[in-house]
Amino acid sequence: MLTYLYTLDYDYREEVASAMHYMQNQMENYAPSISSDQIPAVEQRKKRRTVLMNNVVVYALADKYRTPELKLLAQQNLEALLLSESTISGLANIVDSVFKTTLKSDTLLRNAAAYWCASNSRLVVKDNNFVSVLRDHEYLGLTVLQDTLLRHDEELRRASEARTRVLDERKQMRSQLGALKNAIEVIFQNI
Repeated sequence: MLTYLYTLDYDYREEVASAMHYMQNQMENYAPSISSDQIPAVEQRKKRRTVLMNNVVVYALADKYRTPELKLLAQQNLEALLLSESTISGLANIVDSVFKTTLKSDTLLRNAAAYWCASNSRLVVKDNNFVSVLRDHEYLGLTVLQDTLLRHDEELRRASEARTRVLDERKQMRSQLGALKNAIEVIFQNI
C-alpha cells in the first residue's frame, strides 16, 4: 500500500483530474451527447468531497505507518483543497473525520480544518451538521472561536484606524477652510 501511495506520485491535482475523467466517461456511457462542462455541479462537488476524504484517510495511514513525508503531503493536499472550497455542503463529515482520526497532539491536519472552519465561520455556525461537529470536538470549537475573534478584532482595528484617518482629514479640512475663510475676509477688508 505504501509503495502504491509513493510510486504513483500521490497528488490531489491528479486525483481531481482523474476524477473528472472518470465522471466524464461515466456520463458518456449514459448519455454520449453530454459534454464534460455539463457535468452537474453537484456531482463534481461529491467527487471533490471524496478526494478530500481520501486525503484524510491517507493522512491517517501515513500516521499509522509513520511516514512523515506522506503525512505532510496529505496535509498540504487537504489544506490546498479546503482553501479552494467555496461551499460547505458535505464538509462537516470531512472535518469530523479529521478530528476523529487524529490525536489531539497532532495539530497539522486539525489546524488546517480548523482554519477553514474559522475562515468560513459565518457559514459554519448556520449549518446544523457543522454545529454538531463543533460541539463534539472542543479543540475545533475553541480554535474556530479564537480565530474568529482575532479576525473580528483585526477588522475592528482596521475600521478604527480608517475612522481615525477620516476624522484627521476632516479636522485638517476644517483647519484649511478656516484659513481660507480668514484669507477671504482679509481680501474683502482690503477692497
